[in-house]
Amino acid sequence: YVYFFDKNGNLLWKYKTGGNVESVAISSDGNYVVAGSDDDYVYFFDKNGNLLWKYKTGDLVDSVAITPDGKYIVAGSGLKVYLFDKNGNLLWRYKTGEFVNSVAISSDGRYIAVGSWKDTGGDGFSDIGYVYLFDKNGNLLWKYKTGGKVKSFAISSDGGYIVVGSADKNVYLFDKNGNLLWRYDIRYKVRSIVISADGNYIVAGSGDWNIGYVYFFDKNGNLLWKYKTG
Repeated sequence: YVYFFDKNGNLLWKYKTGGNVESVAISSDGNYVVAGSDDDYVYFFDKNGNLLWKYKTGDLVDSVAITPDGKYIVAGSGLKVYLFDKNGNLLWRYKTGEFVNSVAISSDGRYIAVGSWKDTGGDGFSDIGYVYLFDKNGNLLWKYKTGGKVKSFAISSDGGYIVVGSADKNVYLFDKNGNLLWRYDIRYKVRSIVISADGNYIVAGSGDWNIGYVYFFDKNGNLLWKYKTG
């Protein structure tokens, strides 16, 4: 199911898909919602719960993202990345050769970042991760190989910075030209990461079993503080 609430917690609508909902995203004004399901579909709704369109990719849709104005939607499904406009037109798709499990898009839709992985050893522990950056026309600008599955990443509003959290226990910060500005080992797999709109601050979440940490960095890679959770 996809559920849509107002800020007071009132359920406005819900929609049943044909499988588990793997990812959701909402436009800044709340007018549009995109969802990815393991029934192989991308779903696009208006704020009233009307299904405007859906698209079958042929594989589970692991990650979706939307621009603040709802104009562009990016989805990661199987080995491919898809970019749509809000009318459901497929603008382009790109086959990475690895499983795409995270996507992000800059506020103006000019840059699309993608995280993918593949298991080279067949043992579930030999993952290699990749980060891709595309322009809005589908041109691959650069790609970078990490030492583990890319669990999460985010892009600043103008596309100037891309922050990456990897299963190799590192946080990476790149500029839009693909230069690695810094990386930081936080001891555990990085499970979630966000960046402020202006790119000045990064928050990372990591942990394993019954231990977790929140890390707060500035854009120069200085660890400002960390907090241990249960």
